[in-house]
Amino acid sequence: MQKEWGTHKKTCQPFSEDNIVTIRPYYAQDESMMPIETHRNRFFGVEHTTPQTHYRAAHIPKNLATGKNMVIKVQLPYDLKTKTVIPCTGALLVYNKKHDFVSCIRREDGAAAYDRIRHAVATKGARGAKAYFAAELKTKDELTIEISEVLAEQPF
Repeated sequence: MQKEWGTHKKTCQPFSEDNIVTIRPYYAQDESMMPIETHRNRFFGVEHTTPQTHYRAAHIPKNLATGKNMVIKVQLPYDLKTKTVIPCTGALLVYNKKHDFVSCIRREDGAAAYDRIRHAVATKGARGAKAYFAAELKTKDELTIEISEVLAEQPF
């Protein structure tokens, strides 16, 4: 850990308007999603149960009195058949590893922030489709994302 901090410390930037965005998450009600792992398991005939929490399209963490720091995954709209990002301004899917935070980021909730997040994912993320960021959910309606530094791919 000390070794990594020494390397990171040289490039670390404090949070500022230049490297963070704050946006209101959108919690889609009465919707669910099908995780890619479920599609993959079905295709290959793998018997594996995907946790029910991975099917929910929206979830607000409990106990947000002091906010919640986390690593989030942001996914752009993606076409599984063509394996390409869909060029649109559709909602971005956002969640953390435990899926105790699941939401969308919509352009109508903050066009400038949405555009900065989408650009960071498209230019710095894995295959231009997904990226991992440090974030803080300050309240259920205020998500701050450090977009200047895309984190390494995570196992979720």
